[in-house]
Amino acid sequence: MSTASRQVFLSYGSEDDHVPPVLGGEVGWVSCFEQILQMELQQAGHLELEIWRDKGSLQKWRDLEESIEEALEDCEVFIGVVSPVYVKKPWCKREVEWFHGRLRDDARMFKVVKRPLANRDDEPPSLRNRSDIEMYRKLGRTNQYDDFYHPGKGKPAPEFYDQIRYLVDQIAQSLANVPRPRAIAPPDGDPPAVVAIEAPVAVPGVAPDAETVFVGEAAPELLHFMRKVEGALESLGMGIGGEATSATTHSIHMIGGEIDAVDLTILRHDLDAAKGAGLRRILWIPSHLQHKDQAPGFIDALRNGEHAGADDELIEGSFSQLKHHLQEIAEPPSAVLLPVPGSEEDEIQRILATVPADLRDIVKDLPRDKLARFLASIGKTDG
Repeated sequence: MSTASRQVFLSYGSEDDHVPPVLGGEVGWVSCFEQILQMELQQAGHLELEIWRDKGSLQKWRDLEESIEEALEDCEVFIGVVSPVYVKKPWCKREVEWFHGRLRDDARMFKVVKRPLANRDDEPPSLRNRSDIEMYRKLGRTNQYDDFYHPGKGKPAPEFYDQIRYLVDQIAQSLANVPRPRAIAPPDGDPPAVVAIEAPVAVPGVAPDAETVFVGEAAPELLHFMRKVEGALESLGMGIGGEATSATTHSIHMIGGEIDAVDLTILRHDLDAAKGAGLRRILWIPSHLQHKDQAPGFIDALRNGEHAGADDELIEGSFSQLKHHLQEIAEPPSAVLLPVPGSEEDEIQRILATVPADLRDIVKDLPRDKLARFLASIGKTDG
């Protein structure tokens, strides 16, 4: 392993890269994933990041524990390609736990799900609470799915690239506070030694009493926003539930775009599951999308309250509006303490109390006349 780069360890089950002889020169799934990930890292300017994976050298020596530990020693990022194969491999689980035990930094561990598991409890414990980066698309209520890439089925789907680009962004964020190793040339002329500089790493966490939100499946053109929503939830200290259960408090459903029959089936399933779990459902219709195919009738029904309950919230607007709403869930606005009337400052504080909580910080420094005009523009008065 080169000491001039920052290593990304790719952990996988070898069977997940197998290609049947009948397919000839097709590229295996893991090989395809690795090649595109390396390309996207470079295209994003992360030239120092180099992927390392076992391509057979360790397969012959799985009984030598020190071999796998040596391979992981210099790695700063861990990616586990989770699948039914992966969770059956003792050494794959060992790789996960060894990396976690060495760094104690979950933020630099990523879970790429090649195929869904029948039982999520089969996942290695240190990956279980990491967000899924799914490389497939569910098909309705069944256990069937479409791979974003499958040898023999042509080129990878656009979603394959989307998910890898999302992973690249997450890797870059996880390393933002980790100082790069620097080379120090020893006086005796030996090759430079790479010395890691110790520094505390800020790891985002979720408070035990934090709100946990289930994020429903999204149509392909909304996949990017689905990842942004998950990122916003994590930045707010909120948990992300993999399923709609009583352990979650809210659910978010992204609706719109060129939705087809399969998308509609998945959407209805997620909405029903969230309703059955008693969650407060947030239904977001991005205002920038043109809604086509089967979506308009369904969206009109939502607007008319046909599929929404009393506690459901329909947000038709931008991503920023949705994020403001999530902030209110994470940090409910505290009561505004009004001073005793009398001074100009007291009057301004009284007026600000009538402004929606998410806008107060924006308008609080406006002069009184401009503040009054603003209130008039949103249908409120200062009287």
